[in-house]
Amino acid sequence: MWIGTYGGGLNRLRDGKLTTLTTHDGLSHDQVQSIYEDDEQNLWVGTFTAGLNKVSNGTVTQFSTKNGLSNDGIRGICKSRDGDMWVATNNGLNRIHNTTITKFSPKDGLPPNNIFSIIEDKKSDVWFGCFGGVCRYHAGTFATYGTKDSLNADVVF
Repeated sequence: MWIGTYGGGLNRLRDGKLTTLTTHDGLSHDQVQSIYEDDEQNLWVGTFTAGLNKVSNGTVTQFSTKNGLSNDGIRGICKSRDGDMWVATNNGLNRIHNTTITKFSPKDGLPPNNIFSIIEDKKSDVWFGCFGGVCRYHAGTFATYGTKDSLNADVVF
């Protein structure tokens, strides 16, 4: 089991023993806010203020605003069936396709920029919890459902 901590880096509990990955090992920050393990067993680690890390076979690759992310506060990570990585940030949504980062914001149909969580459903639609409600990405278009649609609140984690 992987455990993200606020200041202690990334920890792994395996067979009753803890191992740790921190900035000393190449992680961009020791405040880990989100974790996602893809089907190739790469570990994607989102930090509180220092971007996204991909841990693959002991090598850490960092992604940040310098690489094109919309923000370095990473709240959620998900890989869709088409192989794209979706990254929720404090300031917008990002899709990583191969090495290309695409940013999405309210001008693209998203509600306000704070995106908290991401999940893909069985129909390959990608859903986001955010300020403004829950948002669905389907066939290149965003649709948001909030209190105007009878959702009980417009903030969805």
